[in-house]
Amino acid sequence: MKKKLLLLVIAFMQINFASVKAQTYYPYVDTNKLWSTYYDLSGEGLPSFSYYVKFTQDTTIKTKTYKKVMRSDDSSHVTWYNYGYIRETSNKKVYYLANITDTIERFFYDFNVDVGDTLPLFYCPLHVDSIDSILVGNQYRKRFNLGIDTWIEGIGSLSGFSSIGVCFVGGKLYLLCFTENDTIKYINPLLNFCYQGTVNINELKKDNFYFEIFPNPSNGVFKIQANACINGSVHIEVMNYSGQIISHKNINLYDTYQIDLSTYRKGLYLIHIKGNSFSISKKVIVQ
Repeated sequence: MKKKLLLLVIAFMQINFASVKAQTYYPYVDTNKLWSTYYDLSGEGLPSFSYYVKFTQDTTIKTKTYKKVMRSDDSSHVTWYNYGYIRETSNKKVYYLANITDTIERFFYDFNVDVGDTLPLFYCPLHVDSIDSILVGNQYRKRFNLGIDTWIEGIGSLSGFSSIGVCFVGGKLYLLCFTENDTIKYINPLLNFCYQGTVNINELKKDNFYFEIFPNPSNGVFKIQANACINGSVHIEVMNYSGQIISHKNINLYDTYQIDLSTYRKGLYLIHIKGNSFSISKKVIVQ
């Protein structure tokens, strides 16, 4: 009896160990993803901007298979242009070519590192301080804490579409939003938009003193209440999680204004209100 019990315990330990070893890996290079990155140049006195990146069809370059990297700079991300080529190896390393004539690949990511490793990035090395996990949607993924940067398995750097944004001189890159299979999986907690044209980031981070939007979350019906005396009309834009403008209107906001998103899909939306002396964005959630 004791022998059978011991064998059962050993078998359970082997199964449990195997399940840990077989933990799901989420590849970085896939065509079902969309990144929105913000390039903050406000410290340099230059306009800041955001852009989208996605991967498309296979391309063979010198016997190696890459996905084509495409970039769009417009809010509706209709117009795309080639932004390089990227591939991921079976040992979870990612390499990037800026153009098809490049002779040397740029090391981009390594999702198979251990604590204590140093990654030889193009602009500066990064040291792996710790590795833990984070809930993305309803799945836990590995998170790599690299001192001045953070990587998430399948998403990449929180500096946006780059593994080197933290090393730039003269500007700062942020991952705004990450979408997978048409579902938003990550939203930057410090910035409340997925796309913004040329604007100073400090303007968007001002205290939202002027307005209150309620209830939030809601079933899709939101009320905007002015908390200060607003002179003249304001322009209200409603954007979906991809930064596409789904409605806009000029109004005189003396009392309460209602926005009805109940006919739209559930998820995150951005209400952007512009006046003569302010520009404010607030996130709302349709349940």
